[in-house]
Amino acid sequence: MVPNGSAAADKKAKCVQRAIAGCKEYVLNADQTDFICKTCMNNSDVADSNYIVAPPEGGKSCTKCDSKAKTCTADVITACIMGYYLKDKACVACEPNKCAICGNDGKCTQCQAGYALDTSNNTIQCLVCTLNCVKCSKRDTCDTCASNYYLDPTS
Repeated sequence: MVPNGSAAADKKAKCVQRAIAGCKEYVLNADQTDFICKTCMNNSDVADSNYIVAPPEGGKSCTKCDSKAKTCTADVITACIMGYYLKDKACVACEPNKCAICGNDGKCTQCQAGYALDTSNNTIQCLVCTLNCVKCSKRDTCDTCASNYYLDPTS
């Protein structure tokens, strides 16, 4: 216990807002005089909030990654969100439209839900599934129906 009248007893505690945009977790700096950011928010915390600590060893800011980046370090994108692939340190849209996953060459390997991958006629397309179908292996072959619908084996 600190005796009354001492310098320590006369100090008044105050609350200070920690205001580093994008910071998820704070720690005290080495001399315990200020807070620094230990961990920044990412897309799993809040959608479209992918940040990295700058400088990486803990710092005063969080730098936002490119909106198409799933993860990044400093100013280098290390992975892209669904529908994009990493090419020359940038996220590039997969081809064709409605593609969910593509290879390093940008060619579609899986379409978004509700679309079927069609590679006939030397083209790659994502074709819409039949009505009330959420997953199809071919445009007219439904594998999973929308809620409140069922697969009719006779059709």
